[in-house]
Amino acid sequence: MFDNGKKMMASLALFRKLYKNDNNDVLVLLGDFIKLIIKRNNLYNFTVSKIADLLSKEYDFVIPESVVETSLRKFCHKANGSYYIKDNVILSSANTSDIEQNNEKVIAELACYVEGKINKQLSNEEKGELIQSFCAFIIEDVTQVKYADYISAFIIECQKDTTLREQLKTIKEGVILYTGIKYNDDVADVGSWKNDFTIYLEQEMLFHFVGYNGKLYKRLFDDFVELVREVNRKAKRTVVKLKYFPEVEANIDKFFKVAQRITDGKETLDPSNTAMNTIVEGCEFGGDVLLEKSRFYTLLKESSIEKSDDISIGDKENMPYNIYTSEKEEELKQSINDNLEGIQQSLKFVNYINIHRKNQHFSSLERSKCILLTGNTTTIKVDTSFRKNGNVPYVTTLDFLTNRIWRKLNKGFGNNKYPKSFDIVTKAQIVLSSYVSGSVSNEFEDLKKKHSEGIISKEQAARTLVELKSYMLKPEDINIENTGRALLTISDIEKVTRELDAKRNEYDLTLQKLVTTEGKNRSIEKEKHEIEEELQNKKEELLTERNKSLRIAKHKKNKADKVYRKYNRLMYMCYYILPLVLIGLIIWLIYYYSWDIMEKYTYFLSLLPIVVTIVCNVCFGYSINPKKFLSKMSMRLKHSLYKKYDVDETEIDRLQKLTDCRD
Repeated sequence: MFDNGKKMMASLALFRKLYKNDNNDVLVLLGDFIKLIIKRNNLYNFTVSKIADLLSKEYDFVIPESVVETSLRKFCHKANGSYYIKDNVILSSANTSDIEQNNEKVIAELACYVEGKINKQLSNEEKGELIQSFCAFIIEDVTQVKYADYISAFIIECQKDTTLREQLKTIKEGVILYTGIKYNDDVADVGSWKNDFTIYLEQEMLFHFVGYNGKLYKRLFDDFVELVREVNRKAKRTVVKLKYFPEVEANIDKFFKVAQRITDGKETLDPSNTAMNTIVEGCEFGGDVLLEKSRFYTLLKESSIEKSDDISIGDKENMPYNIYTSEKEEELKQSINDNLEGIQQSLKFVNYINIHRKNQHFSSLERSKCILLTGNTTTIKVDTSFRKNGNVPYVTTLDFLTNRIWRKLNKGFGNNKYPKSFDIVTKAQIVLSSYVSGSVSNEFEDLKKKHSEGIISKEQAARTLVELKSYMLKPEDINIENTGRALLTISDIEKVTRELDAKRNEYDLTLQKLVTTEGKNRSIEKEKHEIEEELQNKKEELLTERNKSLRIAKHKKNKADKVYRKYNRLMYMCYYILPLVLIGLIIWLIYYYSWDIMEKYTYFLSLLPIVVTIVCNVCFGYSINPKKFLSKMSMRLKHSLYKKYDVDETEIDRLQKLTDCRD
């Protein structure tokens, strides 16, 4: 299997090498590969199917037969259903030895790198798995492969080696050229996009757009959006539209509600959720989150990214195209490791695309009407379960779609102004960052569990949370210097946390040792400074978290106090106004019914307070004290509101004392 991958890598590198020699016609490039096949196999006459099969067998290229036939017409003539080489065509051979040698060097260096990181020699079987994973990582649009974390770190560190870097770049650019052929049955039709096409965006894509997931993701999405705008400018109308499903809007609304709860101190912020961290860091109170949500939707609207209409599967016109069945859902539950809600929603989105396409299957992306753009691995896996070889998928990724539109616009590699996604290092940064994020997320869930079970205190949990936040690395933050740290975080973050706790506990002892040896060893002085600086940074982070907690707690208390004052004032007003109302009512009744009728009732009402006071005193042993009663009711009201708004005065005092001590 990995031999096929190595063969594909060599083919793509050759494809890019031929393209580099001032030959920008992809059909001519494909023709060069076909000529190599004809010469190598000593073919005199041949069919389109035969050539397509040999392209797959010898170069691992899966090319539509219509594209193969278009290429053949450039240097062959057809007779009796078969093609023959024209007399003036020269069949030349290509020297691929240098390409194969460079590929072998990359693979050998990778194996050596991984063995060094895991401190053991790989068996032949493990090396085979590593090569297969590496080929899949480079060639295919997949990230969930074995050794993906080590492969990513290796690619990032390859920037130091010019030969390795250039070979990886060559293969990646070959992938871009190949992508332009794979889902296009009319390769000659380049330069413009003619058919109406809708790209539906999932939540993470929209978050990329506004920058919630970091600068690199925003740059990637901006590159994509700029290509879409160029397509529309060339067409002189909006042929490619960007939309999102109503369910995506509902998910985003839920996301902002969680952000509100976090800023109000009702939930704990997951340090691995980059988008949530970005939103919360810019918001002090829940009201700020609402303003940010409004800004988010305004940006979408201004950029012509619109919500699509609802799709009802039960509608008569949609039912024939429905592929969402309970059987399919059960099948996906068995094969995909994700929660049921995530699988159901992904299946629903894939179903929507099929309904829009009216159950038609296309070999051309441009004619497929629509596609779902996602970064969600569950959605991609659901799509894979429906995918048929050669057909345009229901779902795609940002990398693939950017490549495809780039080739459709007939852009090349002459200047260095091409999308950031074309750089293989970018993919490596994204993958390594996602692994770090997953590791931090798992540790965060374990932390919550330990705190809820009482294994660790609130203070310990808060301290560890600060540590976890410091481990997070956005894709743009990953570089040659910190790949080792990233791999350590992925492999054993719990060990790293324990080591930092131990370092903190031994801090005083370390300082004492440093003091006694001061002046004797400069390196120890430097180590002392580094430890102090690191611990100072941690203290500052902890102080920031503590101040934020205090600010949130005070905000909740102020909110509760405001409501308390309102209701307390109302209660006292009722106490003073109610007797006046009763007196007024009695006067009105006397006036309305006359004194003769009301006289006996007024005597009864005047005696009622005296009787109630005597009964309470004799039977229950307490006297009626209106002020004491009001004070008691006021305290009950305050306690009830503090409980409702989650106000802990003891915790506020504790945090305030800690802050005052710091000051």
